[in-house]
Amino acid sequence: MEFSRNVRLSHLLFALVMNINWIMKTALYDLYVGQEWIHGSQLRDLDYADDIVLLDSSHGRMQKTTTAVEDRGRKLGLHMNVDKCKIIISNDWVDDTEIQRGNATVEMTEELCYLGSYVTSDSSRDKDCQTRIGKASGVFGRLKSVWKNRHVSTTLKVRL
Repeated sequence: MEFSRNVRLSHLLFALVMNINWIMKTALYDLYVGQEWIHGSQLRDLDYADDIVLLDSSHGRMQKTTTAVEDRGRKLGLHMNVDKCKIIISNDWVDDTEIQRGNATVEMTEELCYLGSYVTSDSSRDKDCQTRIGKASGVFGRLKSVWKNRHVSTTLKVRL
């Protein structure tokens, strides 16, 4: 992908994030969707760069939210990638009807990884903790030669 010298990639990413913010704000503006939040407000979505989490407590409202976001994004030439979309249902959601995005069905799952953390339908943190401990153990294992090296000072080893 080529860009003019005057256009930085960070500017393009900023424009994309601002478009996503506009899509979310306008798509959900007049819909009563989301989770009950503070002082009667609704928490509708969580955004991190180009990753979005849509929140709701019923199938009907989740379908309405998904359709509204897809329709608004289409106006800017953006589309949800159904292969990357996942639905995780908590224990309170009684309807197991599939959520549709256009003609495709969004995959329902018991767990997913979002921003490096594992989220499960039963709110368990076990897999997330095990994964983090495993990653830390792997890093410390690779430092084994440093720990055993007599030419590296104890002070430096502690700082590592």
